[in-house]
Amino acid sequence: MRFRIPRFWLLLPVAALLLCGPALYNGYPLVYADTGTYLSSGMRWQAPEDRPLMYGGWIRVLSLHGATLWPVIWAQGLIMAWLLLRFLRGALDAQLAERWALPLTGLLALATGAGWYTSQLMPDWLLPAGVLAWLCLRLDPDWRRAAAPALVLALAAGAHLSHGLILAGILLADWLAAAWAARRWAPARAHGIGFSALAIGLAAALSLNAAAGGGWRLARWGHVVLLGRMLDAGMLKPFLDERCPEAGYALCGYRDALPGSSREFIWDPERSPALRAGGWQAVRQDYLHVLGDALRSPRYLLWMAGEALRSTASQLLQNPLGEGLETDWYGSPGSPPWEAIRRYVPHEHPVFLNARQQTDIWNQRLNLGWLQTLHSLLLAASAGWLCYQLGAGRLRQLPPARRRILAGLLAALLANAAVTATLANVYGRLQGRVSWLLILAALLTAAWMYAEPGKNRPDLSRTPPE
Repeated sequence: MRFRIPRFWLLLPVAALLLCGPALYNGYPLVYADTGTYLSSGMRWQAPEDRPLMYGGWIRVLSLHGATLWPVIWAQGLIMAWLLLRFLRGALDAQLAERWALPLTGLLALATGAGWYTSQLMPDWLLPAGVLAWLCLRLDPDWRRAAAPALVLALAAGAHLSHGLILAGILLADWLAAAWAARRWAPARAHGIGFSALAIGLAAALSLNAAAGGGWRLARWGHVVLLGRMLDAGMLKPFLDERCPEAGYALCGYRDALPGSSREFIWDPERSPALRAGGWQAVRQDYLHVLGDALRSPRYLLWMAGEALRSTASQLLQNPLGEGLETDWYGSPGSPPWEAIRRYVPHEHPVFLNARQQTDIWNQRLNLGWLQTLHSLLLAASAGWLCYQLGAGRLRQLPPARRRILAGLLAALLANAAVTATLANVYGRLQGRVSWLLILAALLTAAWMYAEPGKNRPDLSRTPPE
């Protein structure tokens, strides 16, 4: 009997290579300003004040404690490719999924954030990976095949402060919608596995931070971030003017010298009230007092709610392909990536400096201009396509399971925008990490309607019910 390798496993390494293509094109794994913090925290095994240690540990383990950073990217590419192929196999006809797998992966890898975030030494790729892992569980909640997607969900939840909230919101919305439709409030097996995975990921992140000296917290700066958010919304100065000096806040002494932005409020050693007063922990109780009083004020609570809605709408429209990647700062002494790679992976430092991100050898600096244009066109076409199909009533003709897939992909866009814009700020980079899910949703819809065998298609000639 001849041994045959399943086609899925033949497609997997090719799909992974496509998703790692941006790093290969760059000549080294892509970096961002925060890469230095993740790399340093993992190598020193010391919990940073402003984020979980889990992704730093991921880098430490996969880099073989600084032997090379390339295995980190290969692992990310393999996981994302495996999730994408498994998701397609569950969402499409099997033969169609195999035919579409590599062209679709190639398009997503080149022209969307799927490849450009997977190729970075940053945890942002784990949020869309977590969404795909959840949808794989939703499509196939069998215990025998649930362990791997659940593990990705746990890793995603523990790697970044925002991921757990976003994924929990997606799962909760799906559970409520399914319960309402079925008039049965007990969670389905997929929900039970998904919520358990998120809880395990959170517990693992807390345990790692505690073991590395960071205490039983994911971060120790939330109070500073939230007041910085009030500053950006224009409400911190009026609130302090209204309450000071009677309220007795230590922050009252800075109300006439507040920085112009949350970045300065958090990070600038000369302008940050917290850093000037001794550090983030030194002002913790005072800042929590300010936040508590603001949240108990109906006026400021409504102000915050209105700002959250405005910021969420604005964040939904911020979809750059690789914000923060096209800069020569990372190749300059003193930048966090430059310092961390020189210290912990010194033998790769020359390669890092000669990558397209850091240098312009033979006029070949990293330039995403035309790709950004293509990305924007794909997003606009995808949004228009889905709106047209919704208005024509064709999405309602899809089977309930497929409508749930679309809802899950689109819910990820909304949940990400709401959480990041409300609790942090409007940053294009944070929305760009998931915006490619909109393109995936449009391509899936087109495949369901026009490419699958006729018995699986919705009846496009039938007038939809009013």
